[in-house]
Amino acid sequence: MTARIEPVATLASGFRWAATYSLALTDDALYVVRLGPAMGPGADASGYVAHVESGSGGVDLVARAGAALGTAAAQPALRAIEKRYGAKIDAGLARLAERGHAALADEKGSFRFGPSDVTAFEPGRKGRLPTLTLKTSARPFPFRVAEAGAEAFAAFAAAVRRWAGVS
Repeated sequence: MTARIEPVATLASGFRWAATYSLALTDDALYVVRLGPAMGPGADASGYVAHVESGSGGVDLVARAGAALGTAAAQPALRAIEKRYGAKIDAGLARLAERGHAALADEKGSFRFGPSDVTAFEPGRKGRLPTLTLKTSARPFPFRVAEAGAEAFAAFAAAVRRWAGVS
């Protein structure tokens, strides 16, 4: 059996940056290979909506205009970061294609787990974001779940649970 899903991104926490991974499940191991950094879920300023009320209870148009200006000013910087992160992820994918999951699992930030190392792979939420959290003997991996890939990710998680013998 071999199943693979990529790219998947973890959520940032107080101790870890968000990162992008490739997950591969074989008969012998679950590989969690770090491809590069990830943008946080709120990093795309295009979805930012300002709603600032004035003292009289109405919407403060000056504050709204300021927020719109700030959003517009942030877009070029966010696009530059996204481009730089995308290049790092592309390089990670090229290394993965060249060397494979087993070889890269020994690199910093990547992991190889046996069935007994996986304790759960369960859906959850972080705020409004749907997540799938892989719990292992090393640490938990809270992955963001994008709507477009939610079914494929859920099927992969189910395959991992069957493989590891966890519910």
